[in-house]
Amino acid sequence: MSSFVVSGEIENRRCLATMAVLHPRAEVGKEVSALLDTGATDCMISVALADELGLPVRGKKGVATAGGLRTASIVECRLVAMDGDRQLGVIRTPVLALDRLCAELVIGVSLLGQGTFELRGREGHWLWSVGEQS
Repeated sequence: MSSFVVSGEIENRRCLATMAVLHPRAEVGKEVSALLDTGATDCMISVALADELGLPVRGKKGVATAGGLRTASIVECRLVAMDGDRQLGVIRTPVLALDRLCAELVIGVSLLGQGTFELRGREGHWLWSVGEQS
C-alpha cells in the first residue's frame, strides 16, 4: 500500500473524501465522494457502481446493518485517494457491494485502521494518514 495523507472539512457532521474507484486490472474507473465512517466495520461500494465498473466478485459475506442482516458480494477493486486531479495513493482492497448505501463508497475501519484517522472537531477538519510518513 502506498503512503499518503488525505484531509478535508467536516460537512454536515460527515467526513467526505474524493476517491476514484478502479477495476483491479483495467483502467476503468469513476471518481466518487466517499464517506469516511468510523461506525462501519468494512468498506462498501454501491451495487450499481460495482456493476457499472464490472468489478470481479470474489465471494459473498453476511453483513449486519442498521436495516438488519444482508448478504453482500465481495468485489475486488483499487481505491485511489485524490486531491483535485492529483493521485495521492492507491489501495488494492476487497470491498462489499451493497444496495441502499448513503454514499457510492463508504470507507470503514477495516481501511481507516491501517493508518491514523483524526477528527479535529473544533477546527471542522479531519485528517487520514496511511502508511509510512517521512
